[in-house]
Amino acid sequence: MKSEYLNLLLNKCSRLRTFLWNVLIKSQLSSNFTWRHDGPIENYVRQYLLDDVFNADFSGDDTSRIDIGGYLPKESRVLLILKISALTSYFIALCKKDANVKLPDREHTGLIACMREWTFSPNGLNDIERRQN
Repeated sequence: MKSEYLNLLLNKCSRLRTFLWNVLIKSQLSSNFTWRHDGPIENYVRQYLLDDVFNADFSGDDTSRIDIGGYLPKESRVLLILKISALTSYFIALCKKDANVKLPDREHTGLIACMREWTFSPNGLNDIERRQN
């Protein structure tokens, strides 16, 4: 009898959690919000999560990691930033399109895209240095 009540309570809590997320939190966030530059969440992500992301396994058919470098003038870098913005818009559009798919059938998905000038030190790839602007 206790397990039936416990299961009922857990089910209600799960539904309540989903309701609170959808109505009270998700509805308050813009679909294209960004964390405050150098704010607490961005710093947390930088300090703790990026290593997890870049050390993760990307061998699944629904995962991707692309590391590429080349020599581009400023004009081409600006064009590439516009393409990255378009990719961000496409990601947001997919999130909106799939918003009606049941939560158990969706996975939280992150997309990190970054680009900047880099200078490689003569000590090899282990000592990558950012060019000081």
